[in-house]
Amino acid sequence: MNNEVIKKTTEKRVFLSDKEQHQKISKIALIMSLIPILSQFIAFFKVHYTVSHIFAIVNILCILCSFVLSILCIKNRENRNLMNIFSMILSGLFMVIIVIIAFAVVVYAVKG
Repeated sequence: MNNEVIKKTTEKRVFLSDKEQHQKISKIALIMSLIPILSQFIAFFKVHYTVSHIFAIVNILCILCSFVLSILCIKNRENRNLMNIFSMILSGLFMVIIVIIAFAVVVYAVKG
């Protein structure tokens, strides 16, 4: 009886072990990492101030979610593919841009 408890506690559970579920999550992560690029086309049109802020919030949420989903997909070595790596790199670059802009805003606000 004691051996069964030890086996259950030491059993390694792999997130996204199902191949179909992994592919769906990979596609969602890639689409979410491409949404900020697609929403930049809206900037060419004159949109209301509030709408542009809503798009900015959606972009930030999409970038964060796609980065987390990409990391979760890449953690599983058997299902690692180019789509996950591309999605992680793209959302990581967008996160770096957001951090740089936020840092610049804070520096400008403190200095000004």
